[in-house]
Amino acid sequence: MFERELVDSMFLDRWTIVRTINRQSVAEHTFLVAHYANDIAVCLGIDPKMHLGLLQFCLWHDAADEIFTGDLPGPNKRGLLDAIGPEAKEKWDAKLREWSHRTFSNLTERMGGSRSPNDAYIVLLIAKVADWMEASVRMATEDQMGNRCASRHITPNMKGAIETLHKLIEARYGVKVSTDEVPINPTLAERMYTFLHDAIVDCVDKARRGQSAGPWITREDDSRTYHDPCVDNDAL
Repeated sequence: MFERELVDSMFLDRWTIVRTINRQSVAEHTFLVAHYANDIAVCLGIDPKMHLGLLQFCLWHDAADEIFTGDLPGPNKRGLLDAIGPEAKEKWDAKLREWSHRTFSNLTERMGGSRSPNDAYIVLLIAKVADWMEASVRMATEDQMGNRCASRHITPNMKGAIETLHKLIEARYGVKVSTDEVPINPTLAERMYTFLHDAIVDCVDKARRGQSAGPWITREDDSRTYHDPCVDNDAL
């Protein structure tokens, strides 16, 4: 409980093979993934027990492994694991589990405990959508700040989020969802897919354009008006 190693996630850098203007830590990434996953769970009406387990899972989805390995870039990690073969990969995964459970007490419970196969699959998919989405927003923010190296990473990560969202909606509602055309009378699953799809695209687009919800200026009449100091010098 309250293990010192959790603090290390503040000093583990992400995007180690991508040129960035602002560094991002594993702790920051984890915080945002948990928030995005929470919003998705609310939209899908996940039951409270699964919802809590999802948030617990998101808080630990990188911390338990990457505290020991650092944030290995996804392409490198997949390439290395493919190269060493399934038997070596199984041994490596077992070693990571050993380190994690030795360092963090009651880790299984802290990650949400045991789940049915279907619930575990849905929790994993929600976390993956949030994970891909966070990466897209991060790279869109870097692009807006003038990092020309970041732009090529936006679309692949957003594509990953959308493809995983499609799997999530089908698993959640137990029906096939077509992404080729908008149906005349969409089902609940199709409406939810469209809503979340558009929300993800809009979030990334706003990050690319540098839009945010603040700062807010409170007037003498207590009204609150959005002020962009870059274009509205008289607002103050």
